[in-house]
Amino acid sequence: MSPNIRELTLEKDVLALVTEFLGDYFDGNPHNVGLNQNVTFPKATIVSQESALPERGAVLGITCVWGGSSSRQKRWDVVNGVAQEIVYEKTAVNFWVRAEMAAGPTGNARTLCQNAAQLLSGLLQNSAETRQLSQKGIHRIRPGNPQAISDTNYVLRLMSCRFTLRYAVNSQLTDPLTGGANTLITSDSAATT
Repeated sequence: MSPNIRELTLEKDVLALVTEFLGDYFDGNPHNVGLNQNVTFPKATIVSQESALPERGAVLGITCVWGGSSSRQKRWDVVNGVAQEIVYEKTAVNFWVRAEMAAGPTGNARTLCQNAAQLLSGLLQNSAETRQLSQKGIHRIRPGNPQAISDTNYVLRLMSCRFTLRYAVNSQLTDPLTGGANTLITSDSAATT
């Protein structure tokens, strides 16, 4: 999986982790999700805001769009015995689930889009399944209900999801509490504490 989220590439890192995570599920194969055994996820093209879904050919697509931050708090925590500045940032990502109006190989585009959006919501609500995101610094994942959006060419569902991000400020070289040199802590150790 992609590296942990970092302070200088936050948006890029979060979207890369989320798209990679979803790609592991939306591959057309059955997966166990919590106690639900053999849940078949449809195959979907998953991209972030930096990429466009192909105009044609992708029957189902999920686009992850950065929604921005609502608040940020910095705290000095002790990580592995060393004082480290940690940021807790509340942010949002919007997921656009899109299916072509022409029925794909699995049938009705409305049903395909609705089922994919419900699977996405259920997957992101499952703490056991999203544990790997938490280990990378994406915590408290709170998906909203998928909303139907009107469009003439596609069936669309929009789902907003709130996250709390936790990452180390590795540019901080001096502990302001003691004035002493601070040992840089990698995001790997900060995200798992």
